Amino acid sequence: MIDTDNYLLQLMRYIHRNPLRAGIVNRLDQYPWSSHKGYISHAKKWDWLYKDFILSLFTPHRGAQAKQYKQFVAQLDSEEIIQVFDKKMMPSVLGSEKFTERIKEQFFDKKADKEVPESKNLAPDISRIKEAVCRIYKIKEKDLIASETGNRK
Repeated sequence: MIDTDNYLLQLMRYIHRNPLRAGIVNRLDQYPWSSHKGYISHAKKWDWLYKDFILSLFTPHRGAQAKQYKQFVAQLDSEEIIQVFDKKMMPSVLGSEKFTERIKEQFFDKKADKEVPESKNLAPDISRIKEAVCRIYKIKEKDLIASETGNRK
């Protein structure tokens, strides 16, 4: 799940720049297995590629879309995106902390699926779990932590 159009564009740039990062090519248009060429081409052979939505995010002016796309993809990836995708397991949710929390709250009950190992990341973080336990049992977090370690009063 992707939060906003900004994250979508950054993800698209990251994917299209992969051959450069991997050292497979020196220029994006040299990689034959990418849709990058389709985004900058008006040739009929790229009619299968649905690119109108992505290109419209740059400008509503069709004549300038490919140029703005090309300029955007030529920029280096953001540090945030690099940090996200340099992890071993890619996230199932890409977006702001607020967006991620909203998705966790909305889908956590439906997330348990052993066929989707990444789904465990939809679980609330430990601080939210502790907060809920303390609220329900009407105890303070220090008392919860004390009982965790066996130091009951």
